Amino acid sequence: MAEGTDCNHSIVSESPVAQFDSLEPNLLLHIFSFLEPQEVDALGGVCRVIREVTRQPVLWRRFWEHRCQGVAKLFPAASNKAVDWRTLVTQALPVQQLARGKWERGLLQGPTAVKPTNREGHAAVSWHDNTLLMFGGWGGGIRNDVFLLQRSAQGSFVWTIPHFQGQHPPNRYGHSLTRCGLHQELAVVYGGMQSGGYCAELESLWVLRPCQQQQQQHQEEYSLATEYEWYEPQLSGDRPGPRGYHAACSSQDGRYVYLFGGIVDQDCCSSLAVVDVTTWQCVVPVTTGCAPSPRFGCSLAEYDGKLWVVGGGYGNDLARSGHDLSDVYCLDLLTLEWRRAQVQEGLPDPGLIGRCHAYTLVGSKLLLFGGSLDLGNTLTWLDLSTGVWGRPCSLGHPPHKRMCTVMGLCGGELLIYGGWIYSMGEVGDIHSWRPLIDRSLPQHQQLLQQAAPGSSRQGLAGTAAGAGCSGGTPGLGSITSASGRGCEQAQQQEDEEEVMEEDLNRQIAAYYKLMRQANTQQGEGSGCPVDLVKEMQAAMRNIRAARERLMHRRQSRQSQQKHRQQEASSPHGEPTRELEGRAASAVGNAEAEEGSKHAQQGMEPQPESKAEPMRNGCEEVDRGHEDQVDSADSYGSSEDVAVRSQGSSCCDSGRMAAPLPCQPDTQDA
Repeated sequence: MAEGTDCNHSIVSESPVAQFDSLEPNLLLHIFSFLEPQEVDALGGVCRVIREVTRQPVLWRRFWEHRCQGVAKLFPAASNKAVDWRTLVTQALPVQQLARGKWERGLLQGPTAVKPTNREGHAAVSWHDNTLLMFGGWGGGIRNDVFLLQRSAQGSFVWTIPHFQGQHPPNRYGHSLTRCGLHQELAVVYGGMQSGGYCAELESLWVLRPCQQQQQQHQEEYSLATEYEWYEPQLSGDRPGPRGYHAACSSQDGRYVYLFGGIVDQDCCSSLAVVDVTTWQCVVPVTTGCAPSPRFGCSLAEYDGKLWVVGGGYGNDLARSGHDLSDVYCLDLLTLEWRRAQVQEGLPDPGLIGRCHAYTLVGSKLLLFGGSLDLGNTLTWLDLSTGVWGRPCSLGHPPHKRMCTVMGLCGGELLIYGGWIYSMGEVGDIHSWRPLIDRSLPQHQQLLQQAAPGSSRQGLAGTAAGAGCSGGTPGLGSITSASGRGCEQAQQQEDEEEVMEEDLNRQIAAYYKLMRQANTQQGEGSGCPVDLVKEMQAAMRNIRAARERLMHRRQSRQSQQKHRQQEASSPHGEPTRELEGRAASAVGNAEAEEGSKHAQQGMEPQPESKAEPMRNGCEEVDRGHEDQVDSADSYGSSEDVAVRSQGSSCCDSGRMAAPLPCQPDTQDA
C-alpha cells in the first residue's frame, strides 16, 4: 500500500495501521467486535477508514447485545428504531460497570415555587423518560403528594406536579413504592404509617396505572404523555399485613411484588408476602430453612430465581432503639428455602448496609447508599451473581451523611433526594452520581485508594452561586461578589462549618447510643444508672454548645456575605479589603467571647441526679428532648417538635424528635 493512502496523516507501508487499512470493512467489523467498546472508540482517531468502520451502527448494536444486556431494561430507548446505538452503549456501559463515577450537586431551574418540602420516609422509583417519581413521606407533616423530578436541557433539575386522575392514596410515611407490571407500566404503593411515634401502620395497596382507555390503545409503550390514574384494587387471598419501613421489590418479569419485614405494633417483623399484580391475589408463602431475623429498613431484590435480603436494622424506630444488621440472606423461589448467603469478604464497613439505606438493582449489582445509626454517604454494591462486594471510585463531593433517602437510576445517572440528618432533621437536597467509563484500570485503582470513603464535604453546600463562587449554604442565599479573595474566604468558612457540622452529627449519634442503652436498661426492668444519666446530661450540654457555635459561625458568615453584596452594589461603598478586615475582626472578637462563655459554663458545677426508674421509653431522655425545643426554626414550632418524641396521632406533628436542628433551611434555593 502506498504511503499515506486513505489516511489523514502519513504512515509507512509496513505500519500496522496500513495493514489494517487494507482489510475489508466487514472483516474489520468482525475484529473490532472482540474489543472493548472504549477501545474501539479510541481507534476512531487513527485514520479515516478505521473511523468510518468504528462508527458503523451494526458494530455498536452488537456491543449492546453482547456487553450491555445486564442493564438493558434500564434503557427503554433501545426499543426505538431510530436509536443511536453508539450513544446508547456509551451511556449503558459505565452503568453496568459501576467502576467509577462523579458526584454533583443538583441545581433547580427557574422559580422554586414548585418543589417538595424537606422530607424523609418518602418513596421514589425511576419512571418514564428519565424521570424520578416520588410519593408521600414526612415533611412538615405526613404527606400524600406526588412529584416528578427531571433534568432539563440546560443541565439543571425541574420539579413538576403531575395531574393523575382518581383520588390519591391517604397520607403516609415509611411506605414502599415499586415499579412493576408486564410492561413496567405500574407503580404500587403499599403500607406505611399514619401517625407519629411509628405507629398506625397501614395495609392498603394503591396502584398508579394507565387509564383503562390508554391500556387498550397502548399495550406495550407508555410514557409521561400517557394518562394515569390512582386505583385501589381489591386484594384476594392472604393479607400481607400492615407494616411500615419495610422493603419491597418486583420480580424481573414485573408480575409479582415482594414485601418483607418492617415495623408493626411497636416491633419489627420478618414476614414475607407476594402480590400478583395481574390478578391482585396475595400469598404469604410457607418457607423453610434459615430465615432472616426480624428487621426493618433493609434492601430487597429478586435476581436469577432468588430473593435477596440485605442488612437493615432491629428496633421499633429509626434511632432510639435496637441495632444495625449486616447479614445477607437469599430465598430460593422454587424450593422456598431460606439460607444465609455466602458472600465474599470485601464489605469495607458493616455500617454501610445498616437501617434505612437506599437501594436499587442495576443489572446483577444491588447498589446501596447511606443509612445506619451512624449515618452514611458511601456508595457500595453487592454483585448477586458472584456474591462479591464492591465500591465504585467516586469523584467530587458526596452528599451529607444521612438515612431514609431515596435513590433511582434515571437516564444513566443516579439521583438522590432528601433524607434524615441528626443535626438538621428532614432535608430536601438533590444529588446526582454519573457513572464514568473505566478506561484505565491502574488509574482507577489509584483513585480508589485516594478516595476517602467517609467524606461528606459539601454534601449540603449551597445551590446556585454568584460570579466567581461555587457553593453556599442553603437558605442563606448565594455569594454574588466577584472578588476572588472574598470567594476564597467564603469557601474556607464553609469548609470549617462542614467540619463543625460533622462533629455535631457525631455528638448527636453518640447521644442516641446512650439513649438506646437507657432503653435497654428499662427493658430489663432496672433503673437507669446514675453514671449513665450524668453521661447523657454531659452529652446534651456538648450538643447545645456545638450547635450554638455552629449557628454563630453561620450568622457571622451571612453578615460578611451581606456586607460584600452591599459593597459590590454600591459605587461609593467602602473599599473591599477594609470592609472584609472589619468584618473578620468582629467575627474573631465574637468567637473569642463565645468560647470564653462556654468555657465558664463547662466549669460550673452541675446538680446531681437521682437514679430513678425510667418510664415511658426513658423519661429522663424525653425531658432532655423537650429541653431541646427552646427555639423554633423552619422544621416546626417548639410545640410541634415536642410532640414528635411523644408519638402523637396528629398528622401535622412529627414522629421522632430531631435533636437540636440548627440548619434554617436545606431545600434547594
